[in-house]
Amino acid sequence: MLYIYTVCYNTPQYIEPQYKLLQKYIKNKFEYIVFNNTMTNSAISQKDINNNNMLQDVCKKHNIKVFNLPRELFRGMSDGAASGRAGTAIDFAHRLLFSNYSLDSTFFLIDSDAFLLTPFDIHKFMENKKLSGRIQYRKGRNNTIKYITNHVVIFKPAVFDKSLFLKYFSFLPCNIDNVACDCGGNINFLFNEMESNDFINWKNKLFSEYGNTKQQWGTAPDSKKDFSNEALSLINDSNLRKYILQDTTILKKDFPFCEVLENTKDNTIFLHMRAGTNWINYNIKTRNEILLKFLDNL
Repeated sequence: MLYIYTVCYNTPQYIEPQYKLLQKYIKNKFEYIVFNNTMTNSAISQKDINNNNMLQDVCKKHNIKVFNLPRELFRGMSDGAASGRAGTAIDFAHRLLFSNYSLDSTFFLIDSDAFLLTPFDIHKFMENKKLSGRIQYRKGRNNTIKYITNHVVIFKPAVFDKSLFLKYFSFLPCNIDNVACDCGGNINFLFNEMESNDFINWKNKLFSEYGNTKQQWGTAPDSKKDFSNEALSLINDSNLRKYILQDTTILKKDFPFCEVLENTKDNTIFLHMRAGTNWINYNIKTRNEILLKFLDNL
């Protein structure tokens, strides 16, 4: 069985289009699960309540299974601790999933502001593979640390050593070999047990090779050298090109902030809006308007 799941903090407006696009393009039978993180801030605002109500309504409308995250998980944690909160929420989701669903299943964690844009046969894609995600590297005191981000993660627990998997498959930030790692750092210890062909990487189609390498080592690409001059022209979907240009303009940036994720095996792509929770404090209302219009056209 295939289980696709996401954590929703303050982005309930993305759940319906994300689910509809998964229904449209995923070629395999799957169950979609939402982990509701809307009511876990240190002080609950009316906006949090509205987000929770919207999320519950959309999940009821589409018969989507939803689990509410306990507020106690985040006790003592700042509302602004984005990586810590994300890792805590995802790790709770995994404890619940791995306790209630067979580890022989295939699991697919997707960021709430990531959207599938092309047909995708996940079982074929993951044939003879253990893990797929976006690679990250950090230079430790003695070794290079290798792990993945939490944007698009597909994995099959049963193909790992169970005790190692349950111990290290974590998206909490951590420190390894005297270097700070963001969400997913401990997955480094699973990479140590994998062969190179067990893994499928995802890159941003809009970056140059230099830019992708820069991002993998933890620095945000921000110069002409970091971006591909041909990338936009090679995107066949004119509406996608238009969206990317509009989003870039709204953010008053010289280069795209959103990402088009592609992998090293097939032609599947995802649009990753980035900062859908608005941790960058930009005009999220206008960004959402053009995003939802683009997705609605699909």
